[in-house]
Amino acid sequence: MNTTELLSRFCGKNDIREYLNTPLRKGGYLYASNGHIAVRVVDEPAVEAFAVIALDGGTAIDKVVSGIEQMLADTYQPDAHRLADTNAAQMLAAAEPCEYCKGTGVTPKCERCNNTGLVTSLSSLDECPACGGNTDAPGTHCIACDGTGKDVMELRVSLGHAYYNPRYIALLAELPNATLYNAEPIDDPYYYVPGLVRFDGGLALVMPMIPPRGEVAA
Repeated sequence: MNTTELLSRFCGKNDIREYLNTPLRKGGYLYASNGHIAVRVVDEPAVEAFAVIALDGGTAIDKVVSGIEQMLADTYQPDAHRLADTNAAQMLAAAEPCEYCKGTGVTPKCERCNNTGLVTSLSSLDECPACGGNTDAPGTHCIACDGTGKDVMELRVSLGHAYYNPRYIALLAELPNATLYNAEPIDDPYYYVPGLVRFDGGLALVMPMIPPRGEVAA
């Protein structure tokens, strides 16, 4: 896997924040993020990427990269988990097909609203009940399952005191010698610190999930 292929796996797919749909370049590094997961590798001039230039007050793009840099600088406890040893890939394989895309991983054509996301109701325009107001074009990345074709959004894999979406853990596990380190747990049910992943050639961050109902992260 070359660097361009690696970064494309972590970029957004048809995200309305267009700057997340392409790799970013700043300070000798290349970044890729979809808002839930981020990866940083050493810059390679041959890789096409958007050059981030800090402006007064900071642009949205610069704030994304600066936020990643700050989190990568935080201290993580020695709570290490080798991702190749997790059951994330098996969880994905056993998951039910995505109800919205029927397991294809791509946005289907909505026969009700023709992918406009709206339907006429009496004298008003309302959200299409068939697709939930999705306006993505048919054949594009399915946002309901993140293109996996599986119903994975509520699945969780437990690593130490934190829970993560197996979709992202399986993706990170493909990186060479990827190991996840949890941050120190904090006493705030509404704030979650991302897990740090070290792999041969770079670093990554992945946001944890809310614990399953009835459970609290230790």
